[in-house]
Amino acid sequence: MKVTICKPHELGFGELSLWRNWQKADPRLASPFLAPEFAIAFANHFEAARVAVLEDEANIVGFFPYEKRPLGVGTTLAYNFSDTQAVICSAGFQFDPIELLQACGVAVLEFDHIVGHQSFQFSQAGRVDLLPAPVIDLTGNFEEWLKDKRQTSSNIKQATRKQRKLHHEIGSINFVYDSPEPADFAQLMAWKSAQYVRTGRSDRFANPRFRGFVEELFATRTGDFQLRLARLQAGDRTAALCLSLRAPDRLAHWFPAYDTSLASYSPGSICLINLAEAAAKDGLSRLDLGKGSEAYKQWFKNFDDQVAEGWIQRRSPAALLRQVQQGPKRAVLQLVLGNPRLRTAARSALKGVGQIRQAAAKAKSSDRFRQKAQRP
Repeated sequence: MKVTICKPHELGFGELSLWRNWQKADPRLASPFLAPEFAIAFANHFEAARVAVLEDEANIVGFFPYEKRPLGVGTTLAYNFSDTQAVICSAGFQFDPIELLQACGVAVLEFDHIVGHQSFQFSQAGRVDLLPAPVIDLTGNFEEWLKDKRQTSSNIKQATRKQRKLHHEIGSINFVYDSPEPADFAQLMAWKSAQYVRTGRSDRFANPRFRGFVEELFATRTGDFQLRLARLQAGDRTAALCLSLRAPDRLAHWFPAYDTSLASYSPGSICLINLAEAAAKDGLSRLDLGKGSEAYKQWFKNFDDQVAEGWIQRRSPAALLRQVQQGPKRAVLQLVLGNPRLRTAARSALKGVGQIRQAAAKAKSSDRFRQKAQRP
């Protein structure tokens, strides 16, 4: 196998057409996270982004988007940001993971959302854990889907009741499937940043490179790839927003957020119900909710896809060092995620960290105000 390394934007028209054709031919690769537009936009803001162009004796046989990090470490493209990662290729293509590592110039490759059907090939050179990725099936009648969910999930039944309550107490409901408004986009980022602080997590939107990447996606419109910003309005108030990525046959739920002062109305769930209805009317066959154990994903899903997380490595000092560095952290993470009580305790601890952050931020703001007031 011959491999050429380049930046995503260096691919030519023919190569991009081949990439898109493989996606269209194989539903397992149809996620918008695997679209070349996603890779190109990411590479415009993250220098480490690369694409390995895989060739046999005469033809291109695959593309592998990845990031080359220091000390011989690599990750799949948009690690921690993308909900789907893969080698983009024809359905029958088989690759040697060690040969792929060598060609990419890395000793270790870490991934967190490799498509399930490629997990076996990756598992030949490292550790792979398969995890469920919930999906809403939109191929049937939406009203029948909603009726079934009301009968099987008390939470969705309550959400439809709360939508009526939101209408009566706050104002008439208006759902916008695809808002182009910059103000809505700014509000979503502000709400997500506040959520990250509140829950003790790292704020992705505080990273100017990630922010610029998402802003570029917001401005990208092609036939096969679009970013959609949905808005749930109650009267003159924006109750919830959801950023999703659209491919020809599906929508990928990415960044949901809502007005916390309206939390008692479950605006996030109401927004997702309306988003699923709009996606069904748009002719899409599925709404991907992404890997995760959040309760709402269990309420809404019809079935689970599988994605894999783990790493592959070839024998080298760099691989050994990375294993020593990451081994204890991975062991603790697997223990926590595999135990519901520990997972609940971890979330509570993160919320505690978030409360400390918020208190510190308020104290700092108060100090600045007092200092300003004391100036002559």
